[in-house]
Parts: sequence; structure tokens; C-alpha cells
Amino acid sequence: MRVKVLVDGNSMNSMDENMGVIPFDSIPAASIKKIEIIPGGGITLYGSGSSSGVINIVTKNGEEKEYGQVGVSAASYDTYKIDLTKGMQFGKKVFSNFSIEGQKGKGYREKEEHERVNGLAAVNVNLNDKNRVRVSGMVYHEDAKGTDELDLITLQKHRRGAGPSEAEIKSNRHSLALDYEYRPKENWTITAGVYEAKFKRKIDQDNRPYVQYLPSAGFNDFFGQPKNYSSDLVLKDVRNRMRGSMEEREKGIKLKSEYEHKRGKFIFGMEHADHRVKREMHMQTSPYNEMDNLRLFLRPRNERVVNADIIADPEKMMNPNTYITMMFLCFQPEGAGFDRTKTLKKVNDIIYQKAQEEEIQLTDAEIKKYQAGEDYPWDWEETTKNVMWKTLYELSKEKLIDYTQGNNPYLIIDEPGKPPRKVEITAEDTFEHFIKIIAPNHFDETLQAVGVMDAKVDVKKDTDSFYLFNTFDLTDKLEVNAGLRYEKARYTGNRKSIMKQYVKGNKMKEEGAFLVKFLASTSDYEYLNYLHHSGKIDFYGSELGLEKEKEFKETGATTIVMSELTKREKRTEENLGGEIGLNYKWNPYNTVYGKYERAFNSLLPNQLTNKTFDPRLKVKTYWESNLKTETIDNFEIGLRGAINDNITYSLAGFISDTHNEILTIVKDGSSHMNREWRFINIGKTRRMGLELQAQENFDKLTLKQSFTYVNPKIISNDYESQIREIAKDKAEAQFQIFARNRRNFSIPMVVRGYGQSKEVQEKFCNDVNAVLEDLYVGKIDSQSATEKVGKLIDDSPYGKDVKKKKRLFNTLKSFSSKHNENIKETFQKELQAEIDKLSKDNFLNKGDRVPLAPKVKATFSADYQFTDRLKMGSNVTYIGSYLNAEPSFGYEVVRVKVPSHAVMDFYGTYNLHEDFSIKFGINNVFNHQYYLRQDSRTATPAPGRTYSVGFSYRF
Repeated sequence: MRVKVLVDGNSMNSMDENMGVIPFDSIPAASIKKIEIIPGGGITLYGSGSSSGVINIVTKNGEEKEYGQVGVSAASYDTYKIDLTKGMQFGKKVFSNFSIEGQKGKGYREKEEHERVNGLAAVNVNLNDKNRVRVSGMVYHEDAKGTDELDLITLQKHRRGAGPSEAEIKSNRHSLALDYEYRPKENWTITAGVYEAKFKRKIDQDNRPYVQYLPSAGFNDFFGQPKNYSSDLVLKDVRNRMRGSMEEREKGIKLKSEYEHKRGKFIFGMEHADHRVKREMHMQTSPYNEMDNLRLFLRPRNERVVNADIIADPEKMMNPNTYITMMFLCFQPEGAGFDRTKTLKKVNDIIYQKAQEEEIQLTDAEIKKYQAGEDYPWDWEETTKNVMWKTLYELSKEKLIDYTQGNNPYLIIDEPGKPPRKVEITAEDTFEHFIKIIAPNHFDETLQAVGVMDAKVDVKKDTDSFYLFNTFDLTDKLEVNAGLRYEKARYTGNRKSIMKQYVKGNKMKEEGAFLVKFLASTSDYEYLNYLHHSGKIDFYGSELGLEKEKEFKETGATTIVMSELTKREKRTEENLGGEIGLNYKWNPYNTVYGKYERAFNSLLPNQLTNKTFDPRLKVKTYWESNLKTETIDNFEIGLRGAINDNITYSLAGFISDTHNEILTIVKDGSSHMNREWRFINIGKTRRMGLELQAQENFDKLTLKQSFTYVNPKIISNDYESQIREIAKDKAEAQFQIFARNRRNFSIPMVVRGYGQSKEVQEKFCNDVNAVLEDLYVGKIDSQSATEKVGKLIDDSPYGKDVKKKKRLFNTLKSFSSKHNENIKETFQKELQAEIDKLSKDNFLNKGDRVPLAPKVKATFSADYQFTDRLKMGSNVTYIGSYLNAEPSFGYEVVRVKVPSHAVMDFYGTYNLHEDFSIKFGINNVFNHQYYLRQDSRTATPAPGRTYSVGFSYRF
């Protein structure tokens, strides 16, 4: 946010980027008197967020005269608008004016429509020659329906198509301001004002995502993930609904003194602003069934698009039950009555074939073992792991009867404690049907799971500012100006999200119990808060899984916490900015100037925290952005003035060096539920460029041009070291969670089962934990820890019972295993290993182009007065290409080139008489196809050619 937008001096910028773009449509168009563009910086007078300029929209609220206007218009996509503006005078001292506007229509894309009403009003009271009061307010209400972005492949087929979600959004905004002006002298003006604004959105979004990612820590090795592939546990074709509200409030007070002296002007001011951002979101999936909707999703790591065609590929989407069962069959086929030799030969033939297709270099030893008919000739890491997925997919299509012993039409199921039993099969049954054939009582058609996520955000930013600005005429032609601004911002607040899975079904069926254990084992809440001694997911039942399984078998329902994230915010920022400049007027019409500005952009409350995918835990998590305030050194030199009475111009050259430039990296930006974001600082960037603006006024023709060229380059940046520091902090946090829960949960749970008084248990647990914590940080080795734990047992009341002593020792010995030796360092190594896998292309490096910065922008317009009544014109806008940036898995940054585009608009006015006009226009005359927003996977298309016509009547 580097351009500040003001309406009658009060900011319109949102402090929460989730609120979307600046709501320009909340201002009735007919109420606007003029729009002031203040290029370059405005740090002294306007503060943080104005380093690239200020747009001040001046309304007719200050008008002190009688006037009126009504307008009606219609446009493409069944869009209609009506507006009324009126100014009134009451006596000699009171003036009032108001504007109201209503609009209803559909959007360019399917399932887009809106209804909106906005209004603006003010009362001005001139108490006397020295005192003036104005009360003004604005209201805005919109009911909108919309959809999210489409993937790039689908967009090529159906550009106006709706995305996989539908949303209803109700927006309400109101603001109220009281301004007082006092002029003790003709050359001295004091103004004071208070203001309050509130913007609230309610969202009801029905999503039909192709897939929803679930926590899946530890899956990669277990399921044989190939190199350069990602494997994820997902829900396929499961709808979800999100309801929520976003609210932003701002209150402030402003005081300004402006004193005009003989050689210039001196300004002093102070401001206080309180911002508060609140969000509450509730998401719930439709009921889903394990067999129908739970899938393992395998795809190349660089394949970013997900659409209906991709998830329809059965080779990429396999049921985890089927996958796990078939994987065990590959190693122990004789357990179900299969012919071991035939089955393993088929498996090895498929592995060999897929290895050739994937161009995997087999060793001579592997080939010899394969040709000799050995059962397991392949190296797991180099060969089997890289083709296991495709091998099992090919095997799933094979008919069971071809691999049974003697091609028997039955399977033999041998369960512990039960006599072997035969299960008949048909000639059409395949390995894909195996699990349903052998365990028909396992599956529960009534089984349903429902995912629920609740998130709350409540953050504040309080800002105090003081500023001084002075202009001084050194001579009749030379002016100097200088300013200084101090700003202090305080941030407080918190954010919390919790995700749960509700499971309900037939408690007598095995599928429900299996699903409960499975979800508990893949819960990142379980993984982080109840991490057991092996450090890996236990698919046979963790402590939480066993507890929840028992609850399900007793009641037929249970609830599992999948994730719980909490983040507290507290921070203070102090910033100092300023400017100094010279203006030299070498003749009455032309001025040369030069200026230097030290600007800053302080953090928005939502920029304190990132939310992205953690590559090791395979879940989205909140984490500290650790952002620094952005500071900017702007140098500018230029000319402005007039060549003659018909031609005006401005030409400027500039260098802008930004330190710690804040970059927002967003993925799934239009989806409030799936949105991921990361805020980072770029060490130093430089923008060098030229800017030209000109206007030529002839008898009936007016021409306007603007051209800006900028070379945005990263001068210095060590993004990799930033990421390594972040990984270091995350590893420390994960270790602390691990150690805390061993201390507060795991060890006490073990000891509690062996009796003794509370005091004895507590002392013993403290002693054991002290030993283990030395083990975790590498102070002692595993053998020493095991010996010390054994001695603690011997010296405690637990050592008196030989059987209990042995069992307790064997249980606690697992906590002092080799795996736990210096596990703090293990956490660090695991996260650093994720970064080591990345290439330089995944970082933002010195010499790279700054993301989101086009090099060229240009406009050209021509207006021609054909007759006294008819005026028509056209405008062409060109935006050059630029790079977009988005987060990938955890630490990577993916850059995508967004193409340039040029759009031509046409407009005209016909005055039937001086009070009645007809207006018409065509936007995007040549129906150019481009995107309003684009990343590597999805995009939002810009509207095509649109038409409009309307009239206005002045009274």
C-alpha cells in the first residue's frame, strides 16, 4: 500500500488486505467535484503509505450554492444506475448537500451480480468570519454474488465461466466526520477534526473445490513418493460452506495549524488514529465417506494447476485403503491365498517397465537379481520408491483369479485366532476390489465425516503522528521547502484457528474405527502436541487414536481436533520521515525542481503473520513474518510548465531506493477459505525511471499523453538467509512443543498407570523429565539417559515390584532411545534440509526484477468537439508485463510472468440543451482478453467489450 487515497482529507485505505481493493464505488460519482493527484511522495503531510503518491477525492460537500443533478444510465450485463445530487442553502450561513446513487446489474462472468446503494451528505455552517463547522457522512451498502478464480486451462475453454465456488457478500460502510475551522488572522488557519469509519462484510461462500488438502505428515516415505513429486492426503469432490464476517473500524483526531508568512508558509500538525480489524470465519464440509472421497493425490512437484481433468486421472488419485492393502500384498502375497511366485513376478515386471518409462538408471546388480527371479531385486530409495505408485495402479487393474494358487476362484483369509476361511471371487474382480471382498463387514455405508474450521482475528494498530512543513522563498524565483514527520505505531491482538473432524456411523462396523484412528494419526494437533517416541506417524493407533476409537465404539460418534493455531501480536514501531526540495521558476511559465524525500511504510496489522503450507508437517500454519518497516529514499528532478498557451507538460527523472521493501505473496487470493499469504522484506530495491505528461489544447481537439518507464531491480537481498532464520525459529518452536508435551502429558500418562500417591508421581516425573531434557539437547547420550532412568526407578517406590519395575523401565526406555538423542538438533536439520532442496530460482536474488512492477505504463487520449452539442473521445491505456509472486510449499517463491495488455475505451456526450445531456461509451473496444489477477494456476478475467448509455439533467 504505497498510494494513499483520501476523500475530503480522510483516508479510504483499508488496514486489512482481505477487505479487497479500495472501495471507490462507495462514493457517488456525481458527488465528486475534482480528483487531485499528488505524484511522488507526501510523507510529511500524509504519513505512512503515501510514498508513491496521494489521490485526494474532493466532493461537493464544500459547495455553498444551490444546484441539482439527476442521472440514469444502462450498461452491458443488465447493469442500471440512477443518481441524484442536490445542494441547498438555508439563509446566509447554512449550506447542505447530498448525493445518492443506486446500481443493480450482473457481472462479466457467470453467477456474478450486485445491488448497491451509496450516499454522501454534509452540512456547512459559517458561524462568523472566523469560525466554520462542517459535519459530513457517507454510507454504502452492497449485496453481491460472485465466484472465485478459474484455473488457466479451463479459462481458455470458457472465459466467462464460474469458478468452483459461489459467494454472497453483504458489505456495509459508514463514516462520520466533524471538522472545525478557526481563522484568528487572515494569514493563520487552525483546523481540528474527529472522524469515525466502519467497514463490515458478511460472507456466505459455497465451495466446490476439486481437492481439499488434509494434514499428512510422514506420508512421503510410507507411500513411496517419487523424486520431484508431491503426495498429499486429500478429500475429492467434497463441498464446503464458509460463513464469516470481517470488520474494520477507524477512529481518529486531527489538528493542523497553517500560517502564511511574507516569504512562504509554515504548517504544524498532529494526528491520532485507532484501527481495529476483526474477522470471524466458520467453515464446514459436507458429509463425506472414506471410500468415496478420501484419496492420495500424486503429481509432479511443479504441476500447479488442479482441475476436473487432472483429478479424473485415476493414476493420480488412489484410495488410501486400497493403496495400503495392495502395498502389503506386494511383499506378502501368500497371506491371502495368492501364488507368491506369480504375484511377485508381475510386481517386478511392472517395476522394471515403469523404471524404463521413467528413465531410472538400474544398477547391474538389480538387473541380474531381476533376471534371476529374486523376490525383491530392487533398491527401495533409488528404484522402488520412484515407481511404486504407478506399479500399484497397474496392479490394481489385474484380475485376482490370475494370481491365486491354482487360479482358484476364491481367496483364503487367515485371521489371528480364527480358522482360515474362503472368500469367493468372480472372473471380473480385480486387485482394486480386494479389500471390499475380504472385509465386507468392514465398510459402513452410513459412515460420515464432517470437517469444521473456526478462525478468529482481532488486531489493533494505534498511531500517533507529529509533523512540520515549511515553504520559504529565498528569492522571487527560488523556493525551498522542507518537512519532518514522526510516527509511532503500537500493534496488539491475536488470531486463532481450530480445525475438527466429526465422525458418525455404525459403531459395530470396523470402517468407522479405522477412520477415527487414521484421522487421529494424521492430525497435526496430534503430531505436534502428542508426538510419541518414534517421531513418526503410527498407523496402528496413537494414544489419541486409541482414546477416540474407544469413544466411537461406545457411542458411534467422536470428534478429533486436527489442528489448533494461536498467535498473539504485540509490537511497537517508531519511524521518522521527511523531505527537502528546491523549485526554480526561470520564467513565468516554467519551473525546474529537485527534491529528496525519506519516506516510510509502516506495517499493517495483518502483515505481522504469515499463513502458508509447512513442507515437513504438510499443513497450513501461522508463523511470524518478522517484517521490518519499509523505508524509501526518493530523489527526483524535473521540469513542468507550458511551452505556449496550448501546450503544458511535466517531465521528471527519478531514483527510488527502498530498504526492506514489503512484498505480499498470495496464493488463491479470491478464496477466503483457501487463501495463503506470506509477507517478506526485500533487502534493497531500486527503481530508476522517467515520467512524461503532456496536454495539447487546440480549437476543437484536446490531446493528453502520459508515459512512465521504470527499471525495478533488486539491488541486494539474502532471502535464503531470511528463510533459514525463519526455519530456525520454527524448529525451536516445534522442539519446545515436543518437550513441553513430553513433560506435561506423555511421561505423566505412563507413570499414572503404575499407581502411587500424587506427590510420588510428581517427584518421579520431574526427575525423569530432567534426565530426558538433557538427552533432548545433547548433554547426555541415549545409553546414559537409559541408565539414569533405570536408577531413578530403582531408587523410587516403583522399584519394589519386580514385574511393574520391568514394564515401567521398558516403557520409559523408549523415551530415551537413540532417536531422541539431541532431538533439538534433529528438528533443525529436518527444516534446513527442506531449504537445501530448493534451487536459487526459488528465491528472490540480487539482480532479479522486483515482482508486481511493470516497466512501462502509458496512456493516450483524444477529445474532439464536433459541434456545440456533440463531443466524443477515446482513451488508450497500456500496462507492460510484470512478474507475479506466490508461495509454494513452505519456503519457495514461484514467479509468473503476467503479459502486457492495451485497452481502448470510447466515450461521448451529446447536449440536447444546456441542462440535459446524453452520455454513451464503449469500454475495451477491441475486446482484448487479459487478466485482472493471475498466478501460476488461476486467474480472474477482465471484462470484454461493454457498452453504456445514459442521461443527466441539471436543475
